[in-house]
Amino acid sequence: MKPTFFGWIPSGKAIQPISSTNTTLTTISCEKTVDQQKLEFLHSPDIQFLWELEVLGIRQSEINSTNDTVIDFFHRTTRFENNRYFVKFPHRVENLKLPTLFRMCVARLMHSLKSEDKAVLLYMDETIKKQLSLGIVEKAPRDSRYCVHYNPQQPVVKEDKEVRTVYDASTKQKSGQSLNELLHAGPPLTTSLLEILLNFCLRKIAVTADIEKAFFQMRLDEADRDLVRFVWVEDINAQLDQIKLISLRFSCPPFGVISSPFLLNMVLQEHMASPDSEIFQQARRRYVDNFVLSVADVNLAVCLFELITDYLALASSISEIGLPILTCLLMLYLRKNVCQRAVKFPYLV
Repeated sequence: MKPTFFGWIPSGKAIQPISSTNTTLTTISCEKTVDQQKLEFLHSPDIQFLWELEVLGIRQSEINSTNDTVIDFFHRTTRFENNRYFVKFPHRVENLKLPTLFRMCVARLMHSLKSEDKAVLLYMDETIKKQLSLGIVEKAPRDSRYCVHYNPQQPVVKEDKEVRTVYDASTKQKSGQSLNELLHAGPPLTTSLLEILLNFCLRKIAVTADIEKAFFQMRLDEADRDLVRFVWVEDINAQLDQIKLISLRFSCPPFGVISSPFLLNMVLQEHMASPDSEIFQQARRRYVDNFVLSVADVNLAVCLFELITDYLALASSISEIGLPILTCLLMLYLRKNVCQRAVKFPYLV
């Protein structure tokens, strides 16, 4: 047995001659070394083809073209009126054709009313009523010339007993498509977490801030509001056999729709693009609706958030109802002592 580029092969004379079989020995002469042949083989076009995205059905040129189209759609359809940004969902097709899913949503709601804890249902009812008063949710019209689609909701209870209502825009019938499948998610616009963490540790004063209910600060175009309908009850305390259902819809992009994070990032990016001051450049380092940055001293931190507050308050969509409070935590690292100071500012967006 001799080792070759193709592996171990037998060679030499046979111990006993075989009269009935003709033996043929094929010899391959290679002028190049084994390492050179291996290197050429790995860099051959056939091997490189296996590592290209096209083999997986993903074409980078198509991805870039789609992202450019979605961003261009945002710029063409977004408008700023009465201190509000009105946005539209980026559709994959021109005319959406979706089933209403009304019966499915009613069935899920009735199941929740029967199985969920009463305290959870009361909290959900209180939240929806508050959203109605703020204009985040509105009563859906009986007739609509736009595509009507209902999304089922489900309460999720966290470990700290906080209740969050999740709207499932991925629900679909067996033979149909969901709302999320017919919308573009948009390109990723969030700042790298590594960059955020490095800048967070760069200076002495660390500052964090969060925009509460950031998704509800945008307004959804009238043509897309019927896509985010849901069903609720008129009286949460009524008996199951006496319940009256009401149809509601969001007036803003709700969390759970695949396009909502992209729209929020684009709105914040557009609104904070004008100021060119150095202090404002630092404010652009955020992760979605979370500001994580560091500055040299406390006065600069307070100045930064006063500037951001005044500028972003120009786009507050529920300012006439009353601004919630945003708490910014300034962590002052002075020598070995850590001093925490809570500074309250009005709602950012």
